[in-house]
Amino acid sequence: MRPSSKFAQADTIYTHFNLDAPQGSAQIKGTLTAVSVEGVEPETVFTELDESFPAGAQWVRFTNTMPWPKGVYRIDLTAEGEPAQHLDVEVVSTNTSGAQ
Repeated sequence: MRPSSKFAQADTIYTHFNLDAPQGSAQIKGTLTAVSVEGVEPETVFTELDESFPAGAQWVRFTNTMPWPKGVYRIDLTAEGEPAQHLDVEVVSTNTSGAQ
C-alpha cells in the first residue's frame, strides 16, 4: 500500500510515523504550512499541534472546519524539538471524501 499524498478538500490531512522514544513517549510538534495554496500567502501556518505520543506507530491528523483550499502544503514534525519528518501533500479536488 502506498502512502497518501493527495487529499480532497473535505479530508482530514494526516501523516504516519514510527516513534522511537527511549523514555516511552516524546513530545511531537506538527505544523501544516501553505507552500503553494490558492488564495493563501506562502508560508502561512494553517494549524499546529504539540502533543506527547507513546513510542510506536502513530498518526498526526490536521482537520479544518472549512474545506482546505486547493494546493500544496508542507507537514513538518519535530520530536523533542529536533526536526524529524517533512512531507509535502496536495489538496486536489472538491469531492467530499477519500485520500488518493
